[in-house]
Amino acid sequence: AIARFARENAAKHPYAFLDWIEELKKKGDPAPVLAAAREALKMIPEDYRARAKAAEEICRIGKKANDNTLLLDGCWESFSSNPSAKSLLTLYRGAIDCGCLEPVRARIETRTRQLIEEHGTEVQGSLSKELERAHISKNLLTLIMILNGEQEKLLERCKGEGSLGWTYGDNPKFLVVIYLLELLSQNGRYKTIINRQWENAFAAANGSNIRNGELFEQFMAVLNLVKGEIVPSKVQHKYYLDWCKREIGKRVDAIVSNRYRHSYYKAAELIAAMSETLANMNRLNESSAFPEFYRARYPRHSAFKTELSRAFKEANLN
Repeated sequence: AIARFARENAAKHPYAFLDWIEELKKKGDPAPVLAAAREALKMIPEDYRARAKAAEEICRIGKKANDNTLLLDGCWESFSSNPSAKSLLTLYRGAIDCGCLEPVRARIETRTRQLIEEHGTEVQGSLSKELERAHISKNLLTLIMILNGEQEKLLERCKGEGSLGWTYGDNPKFLVVIYLLELLSQNGRYKTIINRQWENAFAAANGSNIRNGELFEQFMAVLNLVKGEIVPSKVQHKYYLDWCKREIGKRVDAIVSNRYRHSYYKAAELIAAMSETLANMNRLNESSAFPEFYRARYPRHSAFKTELSRAFKEANLN
């Protein structure tokens, strides 16, 4: 009865397929569960987020059976129907394990472009949670560009964005600055503050100041696997470094000159992250000079200088 209702009402009540799948799971045989999940993907309209739940069952079955092809199929359908940081990273991991990263990247780019053209980057409202549509958020688009190594597109996305509001909303500058510092640092030894800023930027991009350690670890694991492919030229190195210095400087000035005391630590840690990067690039004189410039620029802001000293002590750059 549930199966018949699901088949007859896939466009109006897609969750009926999920109810059917849950009943099948109770029997312990994965074959009918897999068949029902595949049928759900065929019958539920492509842009419905509800399809992702069925796709996750395919992922689960594929993982348990050590079937990478089945796992990757499920990962793709999950991301396609409900794009999120979690589904993106699961898909990347599956593609890497299957040795087919480039074709999957191409599919991600095509699907991303399609969803943006059809729905923009805002949540598609619906009277029913069952009928919610897939969309690519601005922050997820930034993460996709980072994992695809699209530095020029990332810089283009930052044009016109402000120097405040990095911790909330969809301003891409926080993620882009830290990503470029990571890229410039390569495998340098000074990463204490950069790593913390990565975690903060990733949490902000996922709409929360509460860190999701497991999801962040997945992100960094995927990034470390793909960033080896990215080898900026000397010209690009200089351009990225100068751009980061300018953007960090603008943010520090916006915070400190306006006396946003609760954000002094944010400014201080960005300066420390920049100095870590310079040290990793063996530009030790510049690494030492960078914080001194801001100490001299704000001689009467003792609270800011206290935060600066703390950040550099943690970075072990003093």
